[in-house]
Amino acid sequence: LGYGGLLLAPPVLGWVAVHSSVMVALGALSLSGIVIALSARVLKK
Repeated sequence: LGYGGLLLAPPVLGWVAVHSSVMVALGALSLSGIVIALSARVLKK
């Protein structure tokens, strides 16, 4: 790792952090949606 690596590392790490957090948020939303749909289906019965 030289100066180029030091200059490239922070933006790449920030991009990865943002995208991983977005993916985690989307996964949590879809999971909660599935749980809500299943519980609503169970309650309707």
